[in-house]
Amino acid sequence: MKRTKRYMKAILILIAIALSGFYTKAQQPNIPRLNVYLDCTMCDMTYLRQEMNYLNFARDQKDADVYIMVLTQKTGSGGTEYELEFSGQGKFDELFYRSSYNMDMNATADELREELKMHLEMGLGNFWSYMFKKVRPYNHSDSTQTTTEVNEPVEDIDKWNSWVFSLGLSGSQSGEETSTITNINGSLSAKRVTEKNKFYLRASWDKNSSEFTYEMPPPSPDGEPITLTNEYVKENRSLDVRNVFSIYNLWSLGAFAEAGNSVYGNTDLYLKFKPALEFSVFPYEEATRKQITLSYRAGAVYNEYLESSIFNKNDELLWEQSLELGGSFKQKWGTISGSATYDSFLHDSELYALNFSVHANLRIFKGFSFNFMSSYNITHNQVHLPGGGLSIDELLLRQKQAQSGYNYYTSIGFSYTFGSMFNPVVNPRFGF
Repeated sequence: MKRTKRYMKAILILIAIALSGFYTKAQQPNIPRLNVYLDCTMCDMTYLRQEMNYLNFARDQKDADVYIMVLTQKTGSGGTEYELEFSGQGKFDELFYRSSYNMDMNATADELREELKMHLEMGLGNFWSYMFKKVRPYNHSDSTQTTTEVNEPVEDIDKWNSWVFSLGLSGSQSGEETSTITNINGSLSAKRVTEKNKFYLRASWDKNSSEFTYEMPPPSPDGEPITLTNEYVKENRSLDVRNVFSIYNLWSLGAFAEAGNSVYGNTDLYLKFKPALEFSVFPYEEATRKQITLSYRAGAVYNEYLESSIFNKNDELLWEQSLELGGSFKQKWGTISGSATYDSFLHDSELYALNFSVHANLRIFKGFSFNFMSSYNITHNQVHLPGGGLSIDELLLRQKQAQSGYNYYTSIGFSYTFGSMFNPVVNPRFGF
């Protein structure tokens, strides 16, 4: 009898397992998975893998059926415009889809990732439909291509007339037994962006104070140690005003003004005003994917110095010009950007500066990425430097700027990953 019960129990367990397997298959039909490569530096990949576990997220773009590029740029209201491009590869090579939408500047991180997920699903729906021959292939010469524009609803009347304001105040303090460092920062900004005009104003103030206490040996064997306290204070103010006008599809006219002081830069007051002209090789609408610009600025610079400058000047009016060539590209093979700038004073061509910078993130081959960042600056235009030299404390604590003919920064690296190409499983245990 007991043996019969054990047999019956074993049979019931086997039936339950079989039914469980049948139920699982019924709930999860064998639907073909899309292999997707998502080119997005700001996406919450853990969230997307968990919520979209019906996809295979490829580690390398060459293994994907669909290459998705997510491009972003700031809107005039301070929000963000997202542009998604879905490019088919392999058997989906003829299919292309584009979607764009705007998000408010006050959107939370959860709202941002939910909205992105929804638009990813909308775009991938075309590829699932194509898989079952429900949509026609994309034709580059067909003006009725499969493309949508999705935008958030906008109020008919903007009571702020495109103006966006921002206030900021922050402070910090750190210390130990022998030192205390305090920072206070405040800022106010106003911005207005339209199709024809872009205006920006920012006022800022910051104060940095450092106090150091240390003991000196007693002057005599029977004397007491001497306690010394040194305090250093840097307080800077600045006002930055920019106004840019669109004068043609590829041309822009601007005016840039600055005012303020800099203890580090030995200026009790500086005033700058420079009109500018910029030419863009590509239309500005394509700036999220490719951009090459050439700009020229020229104007007046007035300085009042805290200490007499290296040219024995207490104040002076100078005329300065600058020429800048910059570019950036974001494509399937990666991202590269760089700039070259020439600055000089008009009264003396030997007072000049050259600035070069480049940043690259390139996919060389499957699983291998190369990263490079570098900048090099030649600084022969430091007319503001104090003529009396610097103390050891001022030099080590960077209270004042020291003379230097150049400065540079370089970073280089690569990464190579290999192993399983598709894994939609998310396991957040212990946070790794």
